Amino acid sequence: MEHSDNKAPFTGCFNIMKQLCESFLDEAQIRAHLGRLYSICRPEEEDEAKKHLQKALQMASSNDKTDDDDIDYRSKLDLSCIYHNYVCMF
Repeated sequence: MEHSDNKAPFTGCFNIMKQLCESFLDEAQIRAHLGRLYSICRPEEEDEAKKHLQKALQMASSNDKTDDDDIDYRSKLDLSCIYHNYVCMF
């Protein structure tokens, strides 16, 4: 992404992240990073940021486990990343 545009509205960066989301449909962390990119580079599109973060959370939470001990390590990492990105919005 360092070779894409580095000035607002960062269209090249968004195109790359959107393509990654399309290429890796099951990767919640990529979706969360797209949400964070919106929150940092296009704060006026907060609804779009929330949409992607909520989708990432839904993807990562789909295992329906309620006990922390039952959640596999990768899911814990995904959830940690998503919540971190969500908190960074505010």
